[in-house]
Amino acid sequence: MNRTVLSRWWLLGSMLLAGGQALFAASAEDHAFSAAAESFRGTFYERAEREFADFVQKYPASPHVPEALLFEAEARLELTNYAGAIDLLSTRQNTVGARTDEYLFWLGEAYLRKGDYPQAANTFSNLVKTFQSSPRALEAGVQEALAFSRLGDWGLVSQLLQETNGVFQAAARTNAGDEHVVRGYLLLSEAQLASQRYQAAEDTLLPLGKRVLNPTNTWQWQYLLCRVYLAEDRAAVALENTSNLLATAAHTAQPALVAESFAFKAGVLERLGRADDAIATYTNNLAAGVPATRQRQALLRITQLSLGDNKLEDAARTLERFLAEYPAAGAADLAWLTLGELRLKQYAENPAAAAPPGNINGPGTNSLTRAMACFDTLTKKFPASPLVGKAQLDLGWCHWSSTNAAASQTAFQAAVEHLPFSPDLATAHFKLADAEFLSFRNSPRCRKSKRTCSNRLFTRLCRQVWRAKIWRRRPTPWRRYWPRIRMAFTRPARS
Repeated sequence: MNRTVLSRWWLLGSMLLAGGQALFAASAEDHAFSAAAESFRGTFYERAEREFADFVQKYPASPHVPEALLFEAEARLELTNYAGAIDLLSTRQNTVGARTDEYLFWLGEAYLRKGDYPQAANTFSNLVKTFQSSPRALEAGVQEALAFSRLGDWGLVSQLLQETNGVFQAAARTNAGDEHVVRGYLLLSEAQLASQRYQAAEDTLLPLGKRVLNPTNTWQWQYLLCRVYLAEDRAAVALENTSNLLATAAHTAQPALVAESFAFKAGVLERLGRADDAIATYTNNLAAGVPATRQRQALLRITQLSLGDNKLEDAARTLERFLAEYPAAGAADLAWLTLGELRLKQYAENPAAAAPPGNINGPGTNSLTRAMACFDTLTKKFPASPLVGKAQLDLGWCHWSSTNAAASQTAFQAAVEHLPFSPDLATAHFKLADAEFLSFRNSPRCRKSKRTCSNRLFTRLCRQVWRAKIWRRRPTPWRRYWPRIRMAFTRPARS
């Protein structure tokens, strides 16, 4: 949970437990505020937002209104309603009295979570300059640097965190163990690493190794140190430290950090030329609970490394095991597409070969049939996947290879309808025209190929248009069609 929310919970708990305070007074106003606060504490954010809004409307003169507005805004943040939180905090700043620094902090946090990094940096900077003695000043200073890091302005990040008289360095001199100070130093090391100041990054990190950090910061420290070693071409040292990296990731109980650690270790092994060990490490990210982005990366890297060593069948079996164990995984659509393309590649290399038995696509079937089964499964099980267009294009190639012109035409048509503007879309248009021509039809789709085609594809297109005109016994002079085709390849696609 967000540390700022935890701090708010502590304040809220103090208010709820303070016996004899006005919060527990037997009045409708106090009961209403207490009920809304309990909803927030129980993480019932929709109900908390509604109850705090009702409280402010019903008791506009209550001394709890500033606090209620803050809780309402924080509830909106937890519900990812960033625009709503920004609107609430911006319009009520003049009514908060002594809580202006809190309002500025949460306004900056809302901009940061929304992704409006320039506005977030400006808001945090305003808090730091206007309320230098605020308890939020240090955290706001670190968040300002974080906003600039999201913008890729690593020079300004370093400047903010290294300024001698700045809020961060002042706090670091007097309270080096503060969590926000630790976060600031980790961010400073990140900036130095991004600026290729490797020794400075390592010097910033090493003193933190002597402090007691929370599990997440410990992992971040170890991860940065490994990255510094790798950037300095000390891959063997980085690999040695991945054992600690994986151990600290496990202590965080955060699957995303564990997956990041395995991905980093596999990348180091690739750097060292140990492809088999890298593949074995990537397979750790083909498991339940792993973020879909890491699953996809693992699938792609396992496939690419296996292809590099000409181990197509090994890669295919890895994908089959993954799909058998995790059929609904976030990366299952990519796994089906990749598996199908591997089988299609096997067929292209040896069309007469039969696949070995004992797999999810059926024993003894040839690679082409198994490839079609994979693409068909993707399109039926994941109709909303962005990979459907590519699967339909590959399926069209499968039917084309089996001389089924009608089925290939249907698949290529579906590919045209699903693919974004890309070379694949141009290929789909071309092959659709090919299929139409093979089915004794005219090929108007040819002219829809766009400038994304390669020269080779363009040459084939010209030939096919000429063949179509000859077949229709209309050998019109070529010069009448050349300008139109030329235009089709040079103008941008229509939206």
